[in-house]
Amino acid sequence: MSESAIKLITTIDNAHLPLFTQRLTDWLVADLNQSDESVPDFTESRAKALVRATGMMDDPTRHSFGRLVEDALSVRVALYDLLGDSGLIENDEVHAIVATAATAAPVAQSISFLPLAISAYAWKRDYSLYQLDPASPPSEHSPAGQIVRRAVTFMRQQVQRGATEREKLGRKLAFIRLAGTRTPSLDTLPPVAPIAAAPPHYRVPVPVSYPETLRIKEVERPLSIQPERQEPITLDTVDPPLPANVTRMPPIKIGIADLKTERKNAPSAPSQPRHSSRKAKRIRANTTTRLRILVQEYPDGPGLYGLQVNVASKSIKKQLAGITNRDGKLLCELPISTREGVTYDVDVTWPRDLGGGTECKSITLHADRTEFVLPFYIKSKA
Repeated sequence: MSESAIKLITTIDNAHLPLFTQRLTDWLVADLNQSDESVPDFTESRAKALVRATGMMDDPTRHSFGRLVEDALSVRVALYDLLGDSGLIENDEVHAIVATAATAAPVAQSISFLPLAISAYAWKRDYSLYQLDPASPPSEHSPAGQIVRRAVTFMRQQVQRGATEREKLGRKLAFIRLAGTRTPSLDTLPPVAPIAAAPPHYRVPVPVSYPETLRIKEVERPLSIQPERQEPITLDTVDPPLPANVTRMPPIKIGIADLKTERKNAPSAPSQPRHSSRKAKRIRANTTTRLRILVQEYPDGPGLYGLQVNVASKSIKKQLAGITNRDGKLLCELPISTREGVTYDVDVTWPRDLGGGTECKSITLHADRTEFVLPFYIKSKA
């Protein structure tokens, strides 16, 4: 987590969050929408028309994001991600806007995140806003299309974030009143009930310690009793006499000749089939390795969440399926052979808003490495 973003957001209370976002949007638009010729203003309606024209985000996702940022906690989490990802947290002008907005009178207004997100990523790429024209929407892989795509991805990640993760992050971003700032005066302090004065004859009770006398009673211990000594036990080497009805047999002696005879007469053990040892050796030779699948928009770019991934091998007849996490990653452990490599086919199903279809790649895994990485990109799909 960015400590600078946390310190910045915790200095803004909930009443001044709309004012800060509006001033930040106005500052970005004024900086990026300058031209010698007359250019249209970059408003919220123009940002919505641009997103609809490119077809990168559907209306249900945009409506879900609008309902999400009605809560102050979600606004703080969204501002934390946007300021950190776009690099605005390192700008001194942003810190000045926070300081001036915190001291101004709060204004009750709604927060428009769509023009703010597009302006923030345009500021990161130093791209003019008047070049984003809904009448001629940019292509997906152009610089303007990448700006719109990054803003749409930011809004989609806010909608897909779990409630537990959002609440945990929101507690770290909650408003913290600094010591020595906005100290209430005597007139603004809440009324306190008067404390009744103690009468002059009232005396606070003092605990009294009373002396206690401990008496120890001596108990007479009984005298130790000397044990009686019995006759010593002796062991006789002579066997006791047997009863009349018992006959003692001579001792049994086993010689070398008897051992050879028993070895010849012992039944031979059944022979084990040869293929059993081979099978046991083949099972011991098998091992596993890990395959990390990355699904990103571009190399070292943001990951795509919730994409279906299918991994299968025809040689060992193994198959598994899963979905990517919020970072666009899927880690699976696959069986391989220690003697030769095993080839796996990896299929990634792209969503409809990215064109749909299934992209397949093959990779050969062997026991020389403990982990393999197989990347998928939107550009490679195109």
